[in-house]
Amino acid sequence: MSGKTKKDPFPQTKELIRIAVNHGKSQDEIGRMCRVSQTQVSRWLNGKALANRAQVQTLLQEYGDLLFRAPFKLYQTAATSEKPRQYVRVEGKLILREKFRGVTQNDTTTTLRASIHRQGAVQFALVIEYTNALYPDRNKQTGAMPLITDRLAAWFLEGPLDHSIYIVGLGKLRNLTQHLAGVENTKNFPTLEQLPFLVTEALLNHGYKLDDLVEFKLAE
Repeated sequence: MSGKTKKDPFPQTKELIRIAVNHGKSQDEIGRMCRVSQTQVSRWLNGKALANRAQVQTLLQEYGDLLFRAPFKLYQTAATSEKPRQYVRVEGKLILREKFRGVTQNDTTTTLRASIHRQGAVQFALVIEYTNALYPDRNKQTGAMPLITDRLAAWFLEGPLDHSIYIVGLGKLRNLTQHLAGVENTKNFPTLEQLPFLVTEALLNHGYKLDDLVEFKLAE
């Protein structure tokens, strides 16, 4: 093995092997494709070692498009008598997803959910959804009604696409979340008041510089 090959580790080894396994390849099959033992494949899958790019070239040819595609989430609109349900794919790494409970539980919206995708250095997609699912209550029998904790609780985009998905820059994102946390919305969803704080925290955790912070740094 050449020195160059040894110095060309493939950082996404674990993810690539997992994709191959999820598509029906056994560890033995992957080993034969990469000309290594099943034991070595197991170490790759468990994140204990990295392959070099030459070893996984055949896997990259077959699964590389899945490995390098942009992360995304799928959303849906509610079906009406005028419009069928529509599915909407929003790309970008999810940096925030938070639920905001309503003050009442009836046939209307019980909970809002805000999701933020990072779509570039200074561009974001803010997605607002709602659900009619109920919160768990030990004192009430909900029968077949879905609960907010159920995986199959239905979430729908809040209104038309231009009123539920906002493609905005950093400053506009913060202004928009401040607006969503205003009195009109917090009257029905009190915890929305925390949305600007949660967004600010998420941006800081993902390395964004915010000029309006008061900072107390460690002494040098």
